[in-house]
Amino acid sequence: MHCWVKRAYYRGFEQHLQHIQEYDIIVDLGCGTGYLADLLSQSVKHKRIVGVDVSPEMIAFAEQNYKPMDSVQYLVQDLSQSWDSLSSELKALESKVSLIVSNFAIQFISDKSRLMHVVSKLLAKNGEFMAIYTIKPDVILMLTDEQILHNNITLADKWDPNGPEVPTYYHGIQVECYKR
Repeated sequence: MHCWVKRAYYRGFEQHLQHIQEYDIIVDLGCGTGYLADLLSQSVKHKRIVGVDVSPEMIAFAEQNYKPMDSVQYLVQDLSQSWDSLSSELKALESKVSLIVSNFAIQFISDKSRLMHVVSKLLAKNGEFMAIYTIKPDVILMLTDEQILHNNITLADKWDPNGPEVPTYYHGIQVECYKR
């Protein structure tokens, strides 16, 4: 992925997180290479960041290339499993996580209900879950021009680093944030 494309995807995270003073524990679900965990470790005050991915190869890459400080750790974990089947390291975070992020990973988990159960078990009171994922079908195409205007949505063909500070929608990509 080109660097400007990565920045476009992470812009949604950065815009949302810039008003936050500090997170206790951040979990990156489907952390892949560790790029987002690294970005968060450098731009958001935190006590601990845990990257989780199903692929041992991705976790090995993340540990080798994106472990900027001791507060960042990575776990191999299949997130499609039930809560009871998860590792003891992940279950030890129950009700302690102040932020869960996921960047293009949740669409690969078929049982979203099970995933959301795991998310809800991990989140502390007032914790947040923020995800970027692909949408099928592309719901923006179902909106009228009036609905787009009413919801203050800017359609973007490509990311503009100096663009508007309004919710920006990239066709087929959605940024969501849920608070517990």
